[in-house]
Amino acid sequence: MSGGVADRFRQTLAEAIQRLDGAPELAGLRTTLAERAGLLDARMRVAVVGRICQGKSTLVNALLGKRLTPTGTLELSYSINHIRYGSPPTMTVHFKDGTSTSASLEELEKYAARRDDNRELLSSVKFLDVVSDQPYLVGFDLIDTAGLDSIWGEDSEGTLEFLQRSRAEVRAETVEASTEADALLVMMSHRGMAESDQEMLRTFLGPESAFRSPVTTTAVMTKVEDLCPANDSPFEAARQIISTMLTKPRVREVLFEIQPVCGRLAESAATLDESDLCDFKTLADLPAGQLETALRGADMFCRPDRGLPLAPGRRKQLYDRYTGYGLLIATRLLRDGVDSVTELRELLDRHSGLEELRTRLTNHFTHRADLLKIRITAELLHQADHRLRRHLSDPDKHRLDASAALIGAFVGEELGLRELDLLQRVVTGATKPGERDLDDLLNAIGEHGRAAHQRLGLPNTASLTELRDRAVELSDRWRLRTELGDRHTARVLHDRYQNLIQHIDAARHHLENP
Repeated sequence: MSGGVADRFRQTLAEAIQRLDGAPELAGLRTTLAERAGLLDARMRVAVVGRICQGKSTLVNALLGKRLTPTGTLELSYSINHIRYGSPPTMTVHFKDGTSTSASLEELEKYAARRDDNRELLSSVKFLDVVSDQPYLVGFDLIDTAGLDSIWGEDSEGTLEFLQRSRAEVRAETVEASTEADALLVMMSHRGMAESDQEMLRTFLGPESAFRSPVTTTAVMTKVEDLCPANDSPFEAARQIISTMLTKPRVREVLFEIQPVCGRLAESAATLDESDLCDFKTLADLPAGQLETALRGADMFCRPDRGLPLAPGRRKQLYDRYTGYGLLIATRLLRDGVDSVTELRELLDRHSGLEELRTRLTNHFTHRADLLKIRITAELLHQADHRLRRHLSDPDKHRLDASAALIGAFVGEELGLRELDLLQRVVTGATKPGERDLDDLLNAIGEHGRAAHQRLGLPNTASLTELRDRAVELSDRWRLRTELGDRHTARVLHDRYQNLIQHIDAARHHLENP
């Protein structure tokens, strides 16, 4: 489906660009639309943005299952890292003077982390282009940006002075890198989003940004492990904070959803080895109550007089890598019978929230890559219309109207784009379905997976007959609602169920007549 959408839109966009011919005042818009046409063939790009020290690079490393970007507080260079799939793994360093050089991934710290002997080198780097064969990058490219504190925070002052760079320069580079992306992944503190954070994000997106939409911008609450031990269940505490945040219209109008993640635990779980497993087993042999009490804080756990096994230095190393919450979960899993590095890695990854985040990003971004690109293109044209119209002659206005009409008709007719519009209406509160209707809606539009059984809320063991019966039932239910209530929602869902019926019938025909 996705490839077909891109091909159809490419033809429509070519016609829309042609309608702008002969108008010098619209030359810039023609160039923009031509660039967007070229991006239809490019891989989807997701930019990771947020304040410095909120775990951006840690999350990127965790998502990839490998340490590909440097992490820390004040020791980083605030360069942009472009990370994409490929083999063999390589790195290209792009400098501000337009030159570039190839380097190995082992040299990453040299070009990205602050040291007393590399100030001149770091200040000359524009961005790093990292190629990795990590499987998760098959879905989309990642852009690890410099950070948004460049005009808001104070903790980065020392590094910026070291690099002889201004806050405005770093922020401008972050904004530039983000505008090259198709979607944004916003980092936020486990404490929630303060008014200053909301204003920072709104200012960053801008009143006319094509990204100013919850459909293309989602968030991650990082460092959820820091909510432990004050809360027995840090994820439950995080979800309560998130639930409160999402009641605020100013948050809903820019964010699709907020996923809680223990980034440091996820990053460390990917590199867990036999030595770690052995030490976890030693800790798990302690009485559960004694260990849980000791894990309430790093100082308590690492003190030499606590009567705990392992040297204090090793305990500190484990606590710094896995956090108290991670050590608590790991030892519980071992007591429950987990006995291998591979299994423990997988389970810690799941307990960190990273597995769910990967699934959500795949369902929301990767599977909709073409649709999101088309939606941004349509929004850019809409913004250009609003910005340019007052300065155009009547003939040029007619050209612009003709171009916009082509794009508008495509967006209005394409089912996947209508579903994205419906999703935005739900997230922003413009449409408020009941609980049962919301489940139907999110399933039908593919928010929980694109397969027919997922869209119909059925198990993957459902037969074609069961799939068809369910699709007909739901189609009839929503067809009746087109005469009542929210007709927009009803029509979109009815059309999706009709589409599923057609595909199910086609599958049955192919099976019966191979």
